[in-house]
Amino acid sequence: WFLGVKPEVQHQGKGSAFIQQIIAKSIQEQKDIYLETSTLTNIPWYQRNGFNIIQEIDLGYKLSIFKRKF
Repeated sequence: WFLGVKPEVQHQGKGSAFIQQIIAKSIQEQKDIYLETSTLTNIPWYQRNGFNIIQEIDLGYKLSIFKRKF
């Protein structure tokens, strides 16, 4: 899956509301969440939402892989 928020509606809380729904579902189902990003500006946002970098891969660009335990 590729998820994102359209640039014209970013910084309005839509992404945060969406990720909180995903986190709630992962807690309910007792499943960890894994995601990846190559967009450096996303990293602090994921970390604020409880995700930790578990690996970084150099593909000619940095791909950061995250995990959030339920």
